[in-house]
Amino acid sequence: MLNWLFAGGRILDVILVLVLCEGVLLTLLHRRLGWSGGVGKWAATLAAGFLLMLALRLALGGAAPVWLALCLLGSLCAHLADLRIRLSPDIRTRRAGS
Repeated sequence: MLNWLFAGGRILDVILVLVLCEGVLLTLLHRRLGWSGGVGKWAATLAAGFLLMLALRLALGGAAPVWLALCLLGSLCAHLADLRIRLSPDIRTRRAGS
């Protein structure tokens, strides 16, 4: 029944669209509700995962290796940014005081 969704990696297309929708929704909620902290707290995490899934999708579709390398490099950069955000001293101090 769901074979068409998994054949050829179509499920990844659905997941990529859902991740994009999540990013847009979180951005809108962040702005509307005035949540403290920056968008970068979750945006870097979403970007890293999105780019990894995109690399997988491109690999399943037979894309040129250069596109896979760019996606993986982008994911690495986003992951390092996420680590920097999570491990920065001001973030640790704020969490300890909460």
